[in-house]
Amino acid sequence: MKRTLMVKRYNFRPLKRLLLVTLIVTGYGTSSLAAAQSGSDCRPDLQEYVGTYAGRIISLSDSTLTYHREGMPMPTTLKELGDDTFEVVIPPGARVRGAIDGKFPSFLFDRNSEGEVISLSIIHPDGSVMATHEKESEAN
Repeated sequence: MKRTLMVKRYNFRPLKRLLLVTLIVTGYGTSSLAAAQSGSDCRPDLQEYVGTYAGRIISLSDSTLTYHREGMPMPTTLKELGDDTFEVVIPPGARVRGAIDGKFPSFLFDRNSEGEVISLSIIHPDGSVMATHEKESEAN
């Protein structure tokens, strides 16, 4: 008699969402966009980057910029490189897709002639622009 082992597959997506919501509600995750925009103890030069860029959310939490988009289990920290350029900080031991020769794309915030941040460009490690996303209006 042949035995067959039955393995049940689990969908962990709801669990990831619950973890993210728990982190945000308890204050251990990134603050909401509205809370970040109203923060008075934040560096004003970092505050100007806060916003939504085609579903990519840049928030400010404890004087640190974070990046989040749908499908990511948790927000990631952005490290300032200078001249409106930031890199994603990968936590030790994290498994992340998207590296090219061990390097990740960087973020460049674009400004208009008045000096206002108007878009977010994702820069390939070789320096080419992968994509540019306009900053959504704050009225949304």
